[in-house]
Amino acid sequence: MDNQPLVKPPGKNAKRYVAGAMDARTRKLVWVASDRRTTKLFIALL
Repeated sequence: MDNQPLVKPPGKNAKRYVAGAMDARTRKLVWVASDRRTTKLFIALL
């Protein structure tokens, strides 16, 4: 048989959501992150 060691698979992958926009005047990127994709994420960007 193979002599490869047993490796446990990683746990559940964590999901993150990001909303971003570029400020037209300053040309800076503005962004917010959350663990849920809801309207609160979009409102936080505003």
